[in-house]
Amino acid sequence: MTDGDEKTDPDEDPGDHGTQTQTRQATSPATRLKRICALPEHVANRELTTNQKRARFIARDVRDYAEKAPAGLVLNSRTITKVITAVEGSKPHIQTVAHIMDFLEKLGKDDVEQTKRRGKKLVVVDEEAADRYHDRCDGDIEQTPAESVMS
Repeated sequence: MTDGDEKTDPDEDPGDHGTQTQTRQATSPATRLKRICALPEHVANRELTTNQKRARFIARDVRDYAEKAPAGLVLNSRTITKVITAVEGSKPHIQTVAHIMDFLEKLGKDDVEQTKRRGKKLVVVDEEAADRYHDRCDGDIEQTPAESVMS
C-alpha cells in the first residue's frame, strides 16, 4: 500500500510548503492523536482500528496510568497491558501492546516518544500534550482553543 492509498494525514497539506507549513503548525499544534481523542465515540468506533481505539483510550487518560518523570509521563508495556486487560477483560498479546505503543508515537508526533530503558520499551508523553488530549475529550469538541497552546 502506498501513501496515496491511505487516508490523508490531517496535519499535512500537500500544497503547503516551507514557511507556510511551519507557521501553520506553530499556531495549530494539533496532532492526529489530539484529533482522534476529540472524536465522538460513534465516529471513533466507525473510523478507527481496534488498536487505534486502544491508543486513544490510553491517551485520553494517560495521567491516570503513567508515572511522572522529568522527561514527561512514562508508560511501559506492563502498564498498557494492565489497562487493556482491565478494560477488555482479557490480556492483550505482546504484539498488540507493541502496536498500541507504535500508534501512540506515530499519532502523537513530537508529543510522544518511544524509547528503551534497561531493555524495556517505554512511551513518554509530553505533560502539556496529555492535558490537551484530556481537555479535548472532556470539552466541547466543536470549539477550538482561544489561546495558542505553543509557547
